[in-house]
Amino acid sequence: VVLVILARGYFLVYMRDNYPAIASDKYMIGIHVSCILTPIVAESVKLLGLFFVRDELDEAEDGLIYGGVVGLGFAATEMMLYGLFVFSSYGMDFFINTVLLRTVSVVILQASVGAIAGYGITRAVAKKHKKGSLWLSPVFFIIAVLCHGFFNYLAGATVEDTENKI
Repeated sequence: VVLVILARGYFLVYMRDNYPAIASDKYMIGIHVSCILTPIVAESVKLLGLFFVRDELDEAEDGLIYGGVVGLGFAATEMMLYGLFVFSSYGMDFFINTVLLRTVSVVILQASVGAIAGYGITRAVAKKHKKGSLWLSPVFFIIAVLCHGFFNYLAGATVEDTENKI
């Protein structure tokens, strides 16, 4: 989660310095950050979690489980940091509503896309696959990124501008 936050910060500074027209447009920068950058970085970082259990990846289905567990850990950390931010910025009422809504949706999303990407990776590296399916890894990764980006788009498209409401 920290790597995602750092990547977002670097990207925002880069866009501000090199593409001020896009950076000044809240909608365009929101699409770039939430629907493109964040899903790519988050799914890449989650796959790093599988590196620590690489000796346990005997079957392709192991990626579903380990990828899902990494996604759950990612969701827990994300929710803790996001919850602290919302509470400190907007207060208890907004915190409770936001955390309740996000806890259900974000946990399901992160576990699901982690499992999808994990399955693709273990299809290629699982010990019981004689041929391996290396070409499938990027396909499953792209599916996970697209699902994550689409979720972020829907979440952003349905949220009202809270800066002017609170």
